[in-house]
Order: sequence, then structure tokens, then C-alpha cells
Amino acid sequence: MPLDAENAAYLLELDRNETRAANGAPEYFAQIVTWMNDGQTYLDDSWRMALSGEELTVDGRALTPELHVALLEHAANPPADLTIDLANVELATANPYVWTIDKPSGGELKMTGYLPDGQLRQKIYAVLDSSLDDTTLLAEGAPEDFGRLATLAAKAIGIAHSGKVLHNQMGWETEIVAKDLFNKNNILQLFF
Repeated sequence: MPLDAENAAYLLELDRNETRAANGAPEYFAQIVTWMNDGQTYLDDSWRMALSGEELTVDGRALTPELHVALLEHAANPPADLTIDLANVELATANPYVWTIDKPSGGELKMTGYLPDGQLRQKIYAVLDSSLDDTTLLAEGAPEDFGRLATLAAKAIGIAHSGKVLHNQMGWETEIVAKDLFNKNNILQLFF
């Protein structure tokens, strides 16, 4: 780190045994230190950032699912030509792990809560084959078999007249209104 940035290093809680003062830092080093200082606020106490050339690698776990999104937005605006690598940032754990898919009568489908990954989100989109108001966030902590059951719930809601499926700390709750008897049988066949 450059000598004049030494005071800023204390804000980042850098390991002084691994940090040495030297000349030759990039012109925008102070901006990088500011970005790192801001970025660490989204992470739990076990975070680590390493600058190598034009790449900054970030390790750690997001504090909350909302702060994970904020970190992604922060990484989209790096200083100068810096590349931000967030591959080693883990999702926050949501507790309780709440997820809802809702289809009001005549209204737009809505999905809220948490999902364990983007692949499940894409699978639900494919199953529904319609527009969806999606405010879900990615988070760890999904119960066993969550992906399979959430996909079944989306299939049921997709073919139903209206309804709501909720997962919370108590388990699964379902309230589905079929269009007619034939539709009701199709929905029941998904689960049996």
C-alpha cells in the first residue's frame, strides 16, 4: 500500500503482518480502498479482499439476502478499470426461510421470499410460462426437498384459477381454487 494510504488501512482492519508500505500503487488506489471499505459493510466478520493487479477478489458471506443484492450492485460500479471477483461470496442464511407464490383471481402472479439459487427461479419461470412479479432474493437455509416442492407448487398455481402456496417456519400451506372439476383433478395428480 502507498505510504499515504496507511491510515485508511486501519479502517479496513488489514493484517499489518501481510501489508507493507511501498511506492508504485495504482493512481486510483485511494478509490479502491474506499470501495473495499464500503464493500466490507455488506459482509460478515470473516470477509477477505485481495488486490492483485487489476483484479479485486472478495471472499466472505453476505450479512443478509438484501445486502447480497447491494454487494452485487456495488461490484457493478468498481473504481477505474478494476475487475471485481465475487465468486467466493456466499449467500446469507435466511431464517425463517419464507417463500410464497400467489395467484389472485384475475390478478398477476407474485412470488416473494427466498430461493436457494437462480436455477430454481428459472425452473419456476419455465413451469409457469407466464409473466410474474418476482421479488425473491437468493439465500441459504432452504429446507430439504424445497426445490421439488416449490416447483410442484408453481405447477399447481400455474394451472389453477387462483390460489396461494406459502412456505414458512411452520412448513407448507396451500390454498388453491380450481377452475373446474377437470382442473381440480389435474392439480391433484401433481401431488399423488
